[in-house]
Amino acid sequence: MSPPKLLEGVSVMNVIGKILVILNLLVALVVAFFIVIVNRTTTNWKAYAEAREREIKSLTISLETSKETEAQERNEKKLLMAKLKDTNSTTITSVGAKDKDLQLANAEKEALKLQLQAADINAKKAQEDVQSYIKLAADRLKAIEDREAAILAEGARYRDEKKKTTELRELVDRQQLRNESLEQEYRKAQLKIQELLAQGTSGSGGPAPVNSAKKPNDPNPPPKMVRGKIEKIHKDDRSLVQIDVGLDQGVDKNHTLEVIRLGPEPQYIGMIRIIDADFHSARGRLIRGQFAGPAKTIREGDQVVSSLDMVK
Repeated sequence: MSPPKLLEGVSVMNVIGKILVILNLLVALVVAFFIVIVNRTTTNWKAYAEAREREIKSLTISLETSKETEAQERNEKKLLMAKLKDTNSTTITSVGAKDKDLQLANAEKEALKLQLQAADINAKKAQEDVQSYIKLAADRLKAIEDREAAILAEGARYRDEKKKTTELRELVDRQQLRNESLEQEYRKAQLKIQELLAQGTSGSGGPAPVNSAKKPNDPNPPPKMVRGKIEKIHKDDRSLVQIDVGLDQGVDKNHTLEVIRLGPEPQYIGMIRIIDADFHSARGRLIRGQFAGPAKTIREGDQVVSSLDMVK
């Protein structure tokens, strides 16, 4: 595997790792959101059901009271009817009594009739109240049953979401393990590259060191780690660019910076050599790929780094 392809794979792995971490965080937030919603809904409906239960008990007591009142009115009506019958009998048997007694009996009879009418009215009203209470209690019970059904449906939906979340979390964990395995393979490959470079620079029969020839296209990075981006590209010369780092970051004339592109697919672009530098910016020219082949087309927003090790 050549170093550019290796770095491309590492960049892809880093992007995948970040995506998996963000996805894991989002899954945790979704699970927490559903837990809070279900807990809040269950608490609210429990309080609502308890309030409705107290209200139904109150309605039941009122219904029983109304029934007792109705029974009392019926008993009073029977007593009044019996008393009226006795009064009629007394009136018939006492036709020969004095006129004063007859008038008193008739007055009492009229009063009893009025009381009987009032008792009828009260009994009808009590019966209407009982029917109203029965209907209201039935409506309340139906509303509670509907709410309980909704809570059960929400619970089933929550369990389904929890199952999906668990499966997704397992997938994320497997991908994370895969990512860690790939990172370990990358570290092993890096160590192998370092060993090969060390062998090439130490033996008399091996290749010469990279910087020994001091060719125009040899890397000459700044003395400290630098990271910036391409701000502008010359409209007539696409290899001439302006970057957003300069002397304040340690970038000076003849320094080289590596150009990489993070999206949509991470890739290595090439190397630029600084031709002049200001305090906060610098101008450079794209000269070549670091390892082999010509440099690729550069774009505004591409990243510049002093070393590809910063891309890890």
